[in-house]
Amino acid sequence: MLNGTSFISMRSIASKLVASDELGKVNSLFGVAEALMPLVYAPMYTTVYSATINVLPGAFFLLGGALTSPAVIIFLWMYRVHKREAREIAEEKRAEDKHRQLGESAAVGEGTGDRAITISIGVANAAFENDENGGGGIGSDKLPPASHAAKPTTANGDEPTKL
Repeated sequence: MLNGTSFISMRSIASKLVASDELGKVNSLFGVAEALMPLVYAPMYTTVYSATINVLPGAFFLLGGALTSPAVIIFLWMYRVHKREAREIAEEKRAEDKHRQLGESAAVGEGTGDRAITISIGVANAAFENDENGGGGIGSDKLPPASHAAKPTTANGDEPTKL
């Protein structure tokens, strides 16, 4: 009843261990192995049973257990490899997230005094411009050059006349 479940679980774990472009190769290998198992194991079990019927009638069960042991060891090894890779990927992601968060917090706190502050979201603020760009920063007595000053206009967009 549960005979086919081992093949399903092995296919599942193996598919997670290989690259997506090699899934067809892995599944074909499992298909060939599943097709060849009855051709190899049925005559072998029959021979062992016939040879040991008088001495130990359950010898073919012991043989089956012995032949399953390497498969179980390989299965457990594949499971450990998968878990280790998943853990490494999670650690790399946590490190990237931490690095990104540190980079964002450092970018916000870099500027002091007359230096420009870089904000990671890209918002420019004229109050923090340095002397090269015309502003003196917050608390500075220096005014921006006239080219940066807004020109007064009337409601229709014309410059007002001087009286």
